[in-house]
Amino acid sequence: MALVFLAALCAVASIITLPSESADSYRQESQGECTSPVCQETAQALLASMDFTVNPCQDFYRYRLRR
Repeated sequence: MALVFLAALCAVASIITLPSESADSYRQESQGECTSPVCQETAQALLASMDFTVNPCQDFYRYRLRR
């Protein structure tokens, strides 16, 4: 009976810790700067397609697509 309890306890502990570890690694990866050429080109294209004179709360589509 103690073996079953120990196995269940290990299973619950691993379920609790796995999501937090993967979330932490995602946060660490996503906090990096955009330094690769592909990332910089994509960022420039996105910024060039945006209309900063439009309030995004009023017309997000026009703000984002400059139309």
